Amino acid sequence: MLRTIIIDNDTRSVECLKSLMDKLNDFEIIGAFSNPFEALKAVVSKDVQVVFIELNIPGFDGFDFIRNLSDSIQVVVISDVKEYAIEAFELEVLDYLIKPISQQRFLKTISRLYKLNAISTPSIERSYVYVKVDKKMVKIYHDQILFIESVGDYIKIVCKEEVFISNSTLKGFTSELPNDQFLRVHRSYTISIPRVTALEGNTIEIGSNRIPVGRQYLSEARKSIIS
Repeated sequence: MLRTIIIDNDTRSVECLKSLMDKLNDFEIIGAFSNPFEALKAVVSKDVQVVFIELNIPGFDGFDFIRNLSDSIQVVVISDVKEYAIEAFELEVLDYLIKPISQQRFLKTISRLYKLNAISTPSIERSYVYVKVDKKMVKIYHDQILFIESVGDYIKIVCKEEVFISNSTLKGFTSELPNDQFLRVHRSYTISIPRVTALEGNTIEIGSNRIPVGRQYLSEARKSIIS
């Protein structure tokens, strides 16, 4: 069961989503909130896995809310308008649904969610990852990776000997890596924890590379690197 919350001040939209979820029997709806601040408390205390969120709630910056969520939480935006879609996908949301939400369109979103969950827990035994580079799949060993950087609509996988460019998202690629060895430290960076050579303020050093640490990632980064 996927622990889920809905953030929306549109009662009809909330009831529609609940009805769609009830048909699948795979969702545990923790709550539906019109107050985003109450929703945030639930996210923290209930170990939420999926958030459906309406961005256009008066007095609420939905983008700020998304930025401060853990990378492990999948976000689906629900909206009456398309104008926020580009900015939402830049934050690596799972999907962007336009109201009214049809069952067929909702099922496409859920299919993405199932697929992501299927690959999000890599085998402990596997010491490598495959990534599409140009037209071929390249095997990269975990211990060769220094860090990964998101640059526009592609990522740079910086290794000891070379750099690979792939048309992937940072969030998606990071989810395929073991979370005891790799850590998201910025909206644009994931680092290899064993490769860190220094941590000073909000900057990580990996050899000669200096990598910024986002404010919301700083506490977790210090704990993971120093412990």
